Amino acid sequence: MRAYFKLSTVLFFLLICMQNTFAIDINPGENRTECPGTKVRLGGSPTAGPDSPDKYTYQWHSVPGGFSSSESNPEITVPDVKTVYVVRVTDADGFTCQESVTITPVLVKGIKFNPSTLPADGKSTSLATVTTEPSGRTIVWSISEASGSDATIGESNGRVKASTEPATIKVRAQDKQAADNKTETCYSEENICIGDPEECCPDLDGEIKFGLLRIHLTESIQSSGSAGDGYCSYSTNKVRLHLDMKGFFHTPVSIDLDGVRASWKQKGSGAEMSFKEVSLEWSGKAPTRQFGPIMANLTGMKLTVTSDGAISGETKFTINQVEAVSLGGIAELAKGTSGEFVYRYTSSKSFEGEYDFGGVKNVIIQLKKEHVCYC
Repeated sequence: MRAYFKLSTVLFFLLICMQNTFAIDINPGENRTECPGTKVRLGGSPTAGPDSPDKYTYQWHSVPGGFSSSESNPEITVPDVKTVYVVRVTDADGFTCQESVTITPVLVKGIKFNPSTLPADGKSTSLATVTTEPSGRTIVWSISEASGSDATIGESNGRVKASTEPATIKVRAQDKQAADNKTETCYSEENICIGDPEECCPDLDGEIKFGLLRIHLTESIQSSGSAGDGYCSYSTNKVRLHLDMKGFFHTPVSIDLDGVRASWKQKGSGAEMSFKEVSLEWSGKAPTRQFGPIMANLTGMKLTVTSDGAISGETKFTINQVEAVSLGGIAELAKGTSGEFVYRYTSSKSFEGEYDFGGVKNVIIQLKKEHVCYC
């Protein structure tokens, strides 16, 4: 009977909470679509009633998690993923109800030009388009970096008119809400080349990121030009590469290489960069490393990275068993073991892969010599 009473009481309070006929009337605020990075306040005016707001206690949390607050109207920075904010309100008698509000971020991304380049004739045009989430947002177009060019763009339609002189201009597509508020958020930028595409490709230096894979250019390099699709081609052997290999061994293997030959195509830079046809090769003899009981040198590498960041390819190792290594107990892998083994990346957006030890030969396992002391 007691258990029945408790369950009935819980169901009763849940029902009257849902019907908003009990002591707490919660207003979590309206569901909103906002630009990421902007500041907004949660809750209504007031968040709870009918009593004075200070008669209640509040506990906010977010889904996905990471946010919590005990304020009635906490301020948040709009995240870049759709987030539900739940407020749990408790009155002076300990009765509790909760409601939620959803904040949806505006995303502006993927500017494309048709055609992708323009001649410097002062009259040709290219139509810029962009993807927004949610779809159907109003976009304001502008030229954020003109570099002295007289190129123009239609604010409402994104139509670029060529300049009379060669130039690379940076076009911005910004959500109208952010543009009206004059805030530096909710936008995407992309360059368009006016004139010879080969002259529009910038020199590169420093670090470049292809998904999870990062390369470091040891000196500035020039592009070999563009095929007219907006992508600039690069090729160099002035690359330092940090390689990670996961799989089989408990501790991931990390190796740094210099003199890697790399080729790729890219357009844009930073967070707006897109890339394709990434290829990296290296051959030589890296310092001896230990892989479990096996000692070996990295002697070759050939990798590719797809436009979405998936890594594939393999690294080759030559065994260099310069000393015996314990296998546990009194057994050890002796000097003289030879051959090769391979680590293959499994075409994923990580450094996961598989080792192939099929090329290992002349495996010599011996027992450790015991030293006996006669007294």
